[in-house]
Amino acid sequence: MLLMLVASVSFFSSCNKDDDNGVNMGGSDVSGGNGGGSEVETKTYTGTLKVFNREPNSEEPSVQLTVPVDNQSINMSLSSSAFGLSIEDLVLEIIGMGPTPSSNLSISGVPYTVSSSDADLCVVDYVCDVQIDISGTYATVTKIKGSFSKSSNVMNLAVLATGSLELLDQDVYISVVCPSASAGE
Repeated sequence: MLLMLVASVSFFSSCNKDDDNGVNMGGSDVSGGNGGGSEVETKTYTGTLKVFNREPNSEEPSVQLTVPVDNQSINMSLSSSAFGLSIEDLVLEIIGMGPTPSSNLSISGVPYTVSSSDADLCVVDYVCDVQIDISGTYATVTKIKGSFSKSSNVMNLAVLATGSLELLDQDVYISVVCPSASAGE
């Protein structure tokens, strides 16, 4: 059970070292990033979330750890230079173990760049080293990578995280693909 808590909290926890808001376990409020007063747009992506094992020092998924969460609704707040995501009632089913408790989770202040060839495509390649507290132990988010569209329901993001010793030092790869698993998988 703790492994999935690592995965879910890792995906939706802040990787911005300057952001003191961190994890929002109590609701679905989303910070608008750190755009310095720029207008924030909010939209909803719907797609599939999966959690995989990964080899140490690898950025590639290995063994799938959860049953895919289909039709997962993910809210995005987007400013001119950063984004935030929030999700309500996330339940992951660990293969062979059953479902985790429901969580309301969020991430904010993750920087992105706009593709030079497509002004609608936003690219994320953010390296960080942020510890996420989980009931007295922790997970560490090390990277968020991938892309999303400003105007359509297309998202392909991966989050890399590692559990603490108490969480078996598990390396985790979290994948979110919108609008569906058939697009790009």
